[in-house]
Amino acid sequence: MGLLIEGPRIGRFDSSGRSVALRDHNATLVVLGTFILWFVWYGFNPGSFNKISDFYTSGNHYGQWSAVGRTAVTTTLAGCASALTTLFGKWILTSHWDVTDVCSGLLGGFAAITAGCSVVEPWAAIICGFVAASVLICCNNLAEKVKYDDPLGAAQLHGGCGLGGNFYSFFASEKYVREVYPSRPVRYGLFMGGGGRLLAAHIIQILVIVGG
Repeated sequence: MGLLIEGPRIGRFDSSGRSVALRDHNATLVVLGTFILWFVWYGFNPGSFNKISDFYTSGNHYGQWSAVGRTAVTTTLAGCASALTTLFGKWILTSHWDVTDVCSGLLGGFAAITAGCSVVEPWAAIICGFVAASVLICCNNLAEKVKYDDPLGAAQLHGGCGLGGNFYSFFASEKYVREVYPSRPVRYGLFMGGGGRLLAAHIIQILVIVGG
């Protein structure tokens, strides 16, 4: 909201309204910061489990550690898939490579997968990364058209990719939902045979967040 009130930076758009790319202050520090966030995200997603040594009540040999490991895998796959998709997608659109596109895509993938990182299959995480990159590129293009000048692209990255990631509840696997939330009524993904109740709950959640 503050950016809408303040308007774009001086020189960000020319007199005819066309976008002017401003040079990054220090791309090296952008890359360094991205790697730090990549490392910290493992404490954010897998580290959100309260315990790692609990056995599951189903009686098999799996325990909470398997969910922690799966969460780390899905987080990694979504981020890397989004980074590569963003890199090649922007190259197709602009005909040049930009390391900051990789950084933005990586974080966009992390933001998208965070909502369902513990309950989706690894292959679904790769699809999530691809979709996150597409959402990020579209949001960035839309921001330029409406002259929304976010220097960090935070609204597009965390807002667009994060909200898009909430829709990934339709890939939630029944067995993984039972593992992570054993004491609650099981609602799992639409594409996994669980109906649309979980997806509907996520849509309501998104409307509440955006409306609030």
